Amino acid sequence: MTRRFANVLFDSGDVLSDESAHYVPDALPLTSAHRYYWQVRVRDNHARESGWSEPATFVTALLGERAWRASFISAETEADAENSRATRVFAPLNVTKPVRTAYAFTTALGLYHFTSTARRLEDQLAPGWTSYRKRLLYQTYDISALLRPGENEVSAWLGAGWYKGEMGFLHNRNNYGRRTAFLCQIEIEYEDGSRETFVSDASWQGEDTPVVFSEIYHGETYDARLPYANRRPVAVVPYEMGNLEAQSGCRVRVMNTLPVQRIIKTPRGETVLDFGQNLTGFVRFSVTGRAGDEVVLRCFEVLDCAGNVYTENLRTARQMIRYVLKGGGARGLSAAFHLPGLPLHARRFPPRRTGGGELSGAGRPLRYGADCGVCLVKRGAQPTVSQHSLGAQGQLPGRPDRLPAARRTAGLDGRRADLLPDGLFFDEYLCVFPQVAARPGG
Repeated sequence: MTRRFANVLFDSGDVLSDESAHYVPDALPLTSAHRYYWQVRVRDNHARESGWSEPATFVTALLGERAWRASFISAETEADAENSRATRVFAPLNVTKPVRTAYAFTTALGLYHFTSTARRLEDQLAPGWTSYRKRLLYQTYDISALLRPGENEVSAWLGAGWYKGEMGFLHNRNNYGRRTAFLCQIEIEYEDGSRETFVSDASWQGEDTPVVFSEIYHGETYDARLPYANRRPVAVVPYEMGNLEAQSGCRVRVMNTLPVQRIIKTPRGETVLDFGQNLTGFVRFSVTGRAGDEVVLRCFEVLDCAGNVYTENLRTARQMIRYVLKGGGARGLSAAFHLPGLPLHARRFPPRRTGGGELSGAGRPLRYGADCGVCLVKRGAQPTVSQHSLGAQGQLPGRPDRLPAARRTAGLDGRRADLLPDGLFFDEYLCVFPQVAARPGG
């Protein structure tokens, strides 16, 4: 064994078995929020032995309901049930000594982006779509390199998502709750061996963001003229902590960046940014204009037989990204909580900077530069047949069903297991199905 394994916590010894996977050790002495290293070697039936594998690592979750000391907090009230504006919650984090390790355990009722010391962590559409009354996944982030001695800040943007946004064939809102909320617990170990826990609680602050509207079906509106505003204390939101479960499957993350393949003018005069394929993700673009000018990107899948933008298959889903300029120099952005299946009129996806095109907004033409179309799939998904896999991987964000941008399919779909050959697909499928099968809408 290598020197780093001098202090061995567990040694399985020789295990005689015909199973090469899913071995479950007995009585591992693990503690919460700790990084462990492991390695393995194998011997076959001819007594041929491998060398030790390269060390692998994992970080333990918060082991048990009692390990949670944080509370769910919200910048919204019950009166915001019909509101789909994004809010921000935040608090200072005072680090008193050099940090050895720091692990953040976070989740939300709604969608969230977690930021530590001005760096946003990379997951999209977290924490995913589950039957929130019975099961809520939380994510673990190693933020050891982000914290510095002195005052740091941790924050999260919160969006309606599946939790309280409009969802399902009946167009209902607030299927699981009436206000978004965020949960955060950070376990810090200092270089001197001491430990400290930082949690979300009533001492945090909340405020409104420039994202004035954000919905899974309908898109997102960002008004750059609006500052963060209406700072206020947060409220603690009750939730059954026994429903929390560490996420063991794939995360939804940016996996590829695609340039616009061509810019099309349709017979009706629509400008289409064509990415050359159907995919799921978001558009990154930059724009220059006057205060109050507006960029509107509409996402769709196909052109009709006359070569014009076709949206009838979206039913009532608006799938519209709106950006209101504040004036000044070029500004780049992408959607925070909206993930359409794209083309662009905006409805086919944009890509690497293409120079410029003309988009009509606020009654006058705006110059824009299309940066890229960013393709999101669950990390770990492997392509099979390329075109099918590109579409299907993106349509399974965070749980085994389609992202119902067109309200077509919002139910469980067990037919896509070929994309997750490691079994993560059906692990999630079998967890979700019993929870939602007996209740319409999950």
